Amino acid sequence: MAAQVFDVLGFFSPYVIRAKILMKRLWIAQCQWDDKLPATIFPVWRDWTSQLSFITPHPVHRKYSDSDSPIMSSSLQGFSDASKAAYGAAVYLRRVHEDDKITVSLVYAKAKVCPLKTRTIGQLELQAAYLLADLLVYVAKTLSLPLDSAKAWTDSTIVLHWIRRPPCTLKEFEANRVAHIQEALQDCFWRHVASAYNPADQASRGVSALELLNSDLWWHGPPWLARPEDEWPHLVVGPLPRELPGVRTVTLAADVEPVVPFTLWTDYSCYNRLKRTVAWLRKWIHNFRHRKAPDKKWTDVPLSCKELSAAHIFLLRKAQEETFPEVFQLIAKKKPLPASHKLGGMIIHLDEQDGLLKATGRLRQHSLTTPKVVIPLTLDSHIVGLMVHTAHKDYAHPGLAALLSLLAHRYFIPGLKNRLKKVSRKCVTCSILAT
Repeated sequence: MAAQVFDVLGFFSPYVIRAKILMKRLWIAQCQWDDKLPATIFPVWRDWTSQLSFITPHPVHRKYSDSDSPIMSSSLQGFSDASKAAYGAAVYLRRVHEDDKITVSLVYAKAKVCPLKTRTIGQLELQAAYLLADLLVYVAKTLSLPLDSAKAWTDSTIVLHWIRRPPCTLKEFEANRVAHIQEALQDCFWRHVASAYNPADQASRGVSALELLNSDLWWHGPPWLARPEDEWPHLVVGPLPRELPGVRTVTLAADVEPVVPFTLWTDYSCYNRLKRTVAWLRKWIHNFRHRKAPDKKWTDVPLSCKELSAAHIFLLRKAQEETFPEVFQLIAKKKPLPASHKLGGMIIHLDEQDGLLKATGRLRQHSLTTPKVVIPLTLDSHIVGLMVHTAHKDYAHPGLAALLSLLAHRYFIPGLKNRLKKVSRKCVTCSILAT
């Protein structure tokens, strides 16, 4: 019965699409031709057939305009929309006469049932825009109208973003349809329309025969089409969303050479040699940076005590950055150390002069005492291990308590006592002196 409705131009497609949607539901339910309609579908089918007599005697005017005034301009206005059940498009002819009268008439419409394969609403909206592009091209060719004056309207902002993108950046489904739309409507201007003023909404969801016959929105389009273009609503499409669906994910493969770690610290077994090497490198960098200065002074003289001291501070700062990176981050964010941290029982601050982390005990809060400031280090750093081993030799192999007191006066190194015992046991000089 639905196939018996002869509607070539799709004027009654919002009503006919309801029967096609019911046929789809019957196919999904696997009903045979001689089976009775299910109880959930029969009332809807009876309601549709009862209104079939309303559209049979309804006349459709073959004349697009009821004005006898000469026509100044003509343009096509197309609308598309989609729902989970169907999608459709409608094309209107807008004419402006010499007496300033504007007439809008429905020219062509079409509605289709959504495929069985599940698609997103955005993809169905794009399919409706694809259908609209074909209708506009067909109507423009039939009526001998230029497409450069045509306008296409959709209430889907995602479709508008897709149409403005190169098809190569989209996935296969979106890319094929966007490429067709861009090729068919090269000179057509796409605009955004509110859903309340989109006549294709009726073709996508279906309406009753009485609603269709009394719908001025369907037969003549939105009311503002009959007004000058400067009075049309201008809905601004928002910026491109950060995660636009349907965009192709590009995976780049590259051969990355592994980063070679900086092994200057581990290449040395003597702290004094490492310190002098760093001092010479810092001096060379200083001379290179000031090579073009008008009053440059080449510091090629032997290393001074100040330069050696600066190299020592530089090595201590590198040791702290390797072992306490989270402490630097917490201090930068002005957050306290957690109590579970190995330095949690101390008051840590960053010295602005030398950039070293320094720690004080709880006596800092007492006004009658001068707090002891130490530099926190750990034996996990190779630099600290070299410094402890070299201090044992520089101080002439002292006893455990003496060396521990000398180092603890300036540094806070957990596990220092056990490390000093290990150094003394392995020291040949200490073994000879002990005998």
